[in-house]
Amino acid sequence: MATLGRRVRAARLRRNWSQAEMAQRAGVTRKTYAALESGDTGVSVGCLLKTLAIFGYSDRLGSILDADPIGADLELETGRRRSSRSGVSDVENF
Repeated sequence: MATLGRRVRAARLRRNWSQAEMAQRAGVTRKTYAALESGDTGVSVGCLLKTLAIFGYSDRLGSILDADPIGADLELETGRRRSSRSGVSDVENF
């Protein structure tokens, strides 16, 4: 989370926005937004998603788990697969 917080801070600074301005745009308090930038794990996912959308990254959200090497390794190890009623893997539809 610390790395993500640093990246969020860098994105804000590149736009020359204050924490207070960013917090207002995100609809949260400045304290909550500052916690996001500091990598606090108690900040809601909603706050993070709203922040990413404000920066114009909402189109990237679906690709966060495109590559899931840990899940792929577990799948190979356990042989466990889930599928939907249509026969298409739930992971493929994510």
